[in-house]
This record gives sequence, C-alpha cells and structure tokens, in this order.
Amino acid sequence: MQLHAQGTPDNAFPHNKRIARAWKLCVFALLLLAAMTLSISRAPLAHAGGSAAIIHWDSSMIYAGQNNGLPWGPVGETTIVHGANFSPNLNLHLAVTPGDSNPNASLCQKPNVTVQVGMVTTDASGGFTQHFSWPASAGQVNQGYSICALSASDNSIASSQDDGPFTVLTSSPPVIDLSTTTVTTGGTVTVIGHNWVPPQPVSINIAGCAACEPGNTEVTNLSTNSTGLNDGSFSVSVTIPANTKPGNYVVDALT
Repeated sequence: MQLHAQGTPDNAFPHNKRIARAWKLCVFALLLLAAMTLSISRAPLAHAGGSAAIIHWDSSMIYAGQNNGLPWGPVGETTIVHGANFSPNLNLHLAVTPGDSNPNASLCQKPNVTVQVGMVTTDASGGFTQHFSWPASAGQVNQGYSICALSASDNSIASSQDDGPFTVLTSSPPVIDLSTTTVTTGGTVTVIGHNWVPPQPVSINIAGCAACEPGNTEVTNLSTNSTGLNDGSFSVSVTIPANTKPGNYVVDALT
C-alpha cells in the first residue's frame, strides 16, 4: 500500500486556538489526520473600576483554582487582552516583558528584553481588545511576563499595569501525534499529546472534518487528562468502530 502525503499549513484553521499539525494522507484504507483545536471564551474578566490605564487578561486564560487567579499556559497560547481607561483614538504598541511591571514601569522599556506583540488603536471610550499568539521569544519556562502599552509616536509608557504576570509553562505549543496514520476498522490508534498545560481535561474526537460540526461523520469521542505542570502530556488508545467507512478522518484534541 502506497502513501501519498500532502501537508496542510497551520493557517488553514484560523479560528483554532492551538494547532498541533495537520497532514492529509490519501490511501485506500481508513486514514487519520492529526490536528487539534481549542474552544475559547471571548468574555473579558470582571474587574473593579479605576481611572488608571490598564490591560486585562481575558478570562479564557484563567484556570479556576490555579495560579492564584493569574493566567498561565504554553508558548503559542492564543492570548486575548482588553485595554481600559486609555485616551481615545490612541495608537499603541503592545509588548510583553519578563517580571512584574505593576510596581516597576521601567521593565516596559528594557532593551533587548521586551517583545512587541501587536499594534492597536483605542476606541472612542479608550478601550481595545487584541489577540496574539504568545511568542517563543518570550518563552522562558516558569517566568512571569507583564504586558505593557507604549505610545506609537514616541515609545513613552502609556500603561505598565495589568492583572499580574502571565507565566509560561512550556517553551513549545501543544502538539498531538498518532501511533499510526493508517488503521483498519476495529483496530486502535494511540493519540499522544505534549505541552497541554496546565494539566486539564482533553477531549479526543475523530470525525470527517476538523473544528466543525461533525454530524454523521463522527467516528468516536472520548476524554482524557493531561498531566505534569510543565509537560502536559497524555496518551490514550482509541478503538475505531467496526462500522466505520474507509476514508480520510481527522483527530481533534480539544480543551
């Protein structure tokens, strides 16, 4: 049996929070395509009012009962931040920097350390929402990072305040691998994950499409848990039902 492989780029799934990898293999048997997605909440955190310009981490980055209510996760995390109390229609550069800038604003302008992660313009009420992927260049494991806003015109500090640092738990994004990409009906495939941090429940779904409503293309679904604060690993064996039609299928890991 000859395999014909064709790679699918990561940006083929723009709405996924995390993409491990996606490979399509055209063969005359039941095939499995490895990929993963993460559903996220768009709701911002609730905060007490205040007049100082501040940047809030989105609630999707907070894990209940963990890290004293502060965000943490892997490099590659889809980071969502919400700015408040800025001047309206202000052009800003957003940057992350190691340490806690709340008591030490100078961290926001530390050369060769701060990493720019985006540009925004505040709205008429002085707010903004920005999405970015947590950069590998700010990927020191177990290091806390603050987010700052700098004026686009003169690089002055517009805000050094956030809810507290984001802690990087792994220097690589979450990934999944398969023990095989070809399996017969009734056989098993092992799904192996790494960097699913912090430890959390993970759903494994096999269907005819990725990040979609599978409908009658769904093959099977089961749950497992990642383990290890700085590893986030799991390994789970999945049995392919005997009534599954031969074809190309997608393995999704979702949290």
